[in-house]
Amino acid sequence: MSHRSGLQNAGRRIHRAAIWAVVLALLGPIAATNAEARTWLVPVQRSTIQAAVDSAAAGDVIVVAPGRHCGARIDKRVALQGLPAATIVGCPTGPVLFDGLRAGFVLPGEAGVGAGSGITIRGFRFDGAGVNDRNTAPLAFGVFARFADDVTVEGNTFVGTVQAITNTAGHGWRISGNRMLDLSVFDCVGRCAGGDGIVVQAALGPIAAPGGTANPRNRPRNTIVMNNDISAIAPPGFTTFSMAGIIVNAADASLI
Repeated sequence: MSHRSGLQNAGRRIHRAAIWAVVLALLGPIAATNAEARTWLVPVQRSTIQAAVDSAAAGDVIVVAPGRHCGARIDKRVALQGLPAATIVGCPTGPVLFDGLRAGFVLPGEAGVGAGSGITIRGFRFDGAGVNDRNTAPLAFGVFARFADDVTVEGNTFVGTVQAITNTAGHGWRISGNRMLDLSVFDCVGRCAGGDGIVVQAALGPIAAPGGTANPRNRPRNTIVMNNDISAIAPPGFTTFSMAGIIVNAADASLI
């Protein structure tokens, strides 16, 4: 091994050690309640967040290093922790919704059953800057969930997006300490929607459990939304519909 390559390898070891030191500092509260959980570091142990989710067992912790990362479908009880500058971006291979609109973290579910309950999402930056009906490459959605219970979305930053956080029919959510900047809209040149920071809504139509909003499983319950910072400016001359910081629709026992 040359002297130069030896120094490079030593540098890599030092860099990884520094990352793990930050990981351990950030994970103190999580580790205290998940003593037997395994920690997966992206991209050191798994190259993508999706690969880490696929490898993880329920209760594991996934730590994402600084850099730009594709999102993932989260279908098991894991804690996701972004280190400073860990950024989720729109990717062709990442989660998509509604005719190809890109999403960050998708917690899937339908007909009253959710696969992504008990998830924690902290410390990420979601990059949806510039998304509109003529530019759908950035993230249109940050965190999007259906029938996922006991979810915590805390201490994240969402830039752009047309809908930053969406809880459809999930019970026991906590949405706190997030920043949502420069929310966007699909301004009805093609699609006609968006402009929402946090949406807490009942499940309707084909995705709902039988019984519509009369069925408690279709209605979000015990959602806490607090200490979030939400900002947006409607496009000049746009009057088709209003933008909203928080929308709560057919939800029970909500604390906003």
